[in-house]
Amino acid sequence: RSRGPARTMGKDGGKKESKAPHSSNAAPEMTDGGDKVSDVGDVKKLEAGVNASLSNLNNLTTLLDLCEEGSDGGDGGGGKVATAAMLALCRCMSRLLDAGQLLPPGG
Repeated sequence: RSRGPARTMGKDGGKKESKAPHSSNAAPEMTDGGDKVSDVGDVKKLEAGVNASLSNLNNLTTLLDLCEEGSDGGDGGGGKVATAAMLALCRCMSRLLDAGQLLPPGG
């Protein structure tokens, strides 16, 4: 399944789109060059990165991938990481929408 690029509002009010391609076959990795995401602490780091700067929006795709991995009923520990990723996504998106930095669909 393919996701479209994230749309954000720039400081000058112009629309920006992230241009990073999304590969559904790639293992989720932290975008700051870290190791593979494996625990709730890593999810918190990804969320903090998005909150710190819009240049870290690629962390949102990593969080989405973690949600999908946890929903397939795999390892016993995957459920906790997937739940943490879902909650982190909710908080990140809520903050971006509230700040006017993310446009709702059709907006």
